[in-house]
Amino acid sequence: MDIDHFKRINDQHGHLVGDRVLAHFAQTVGRALRHTDYLGRFGGEEFVVLLPRTDMEAVLAVAEHVRQAVEQQSAIAGQPACTASLGLATIEAGEATLDELLARDDSALYRAKADGRNRVEAG
Repeated sequence: MDIDHFKRINDQHGHLVGDRVLAHFAQTVGRALRHTDYLGRFGGEEFVVLLPRTDMEAVLAVAEHVRQAVEQQSAIAGQPACTASLGLATIEAGEATLDELLARDDSALYRAKADGRNRVEAG
């Protein structure tokens, strides 16, 4: 997942505020996930969530829940609110390499951004 227009947040409010937005975003996403899920920062404003043993139908439901949680978060005083675009991909044991999975996920993420942001797309 990717925070929408994060560069604009940094440019308009500075990197200190951007860092606070990142931390608040991670907390919001973490609260929206199930106890079996794993959240990690992939770089910049990109995050990866691993949902072990979860089929695509459940992945879509969790992703939409996360997207809504981010969209509905109340902005902390002095911090801009943000939205997120999410790209999804699933893998079965032995089906693909991690690089192939991330490529499918990245393709879905770029589709979500190209189709208007603040949305979930499956790859």
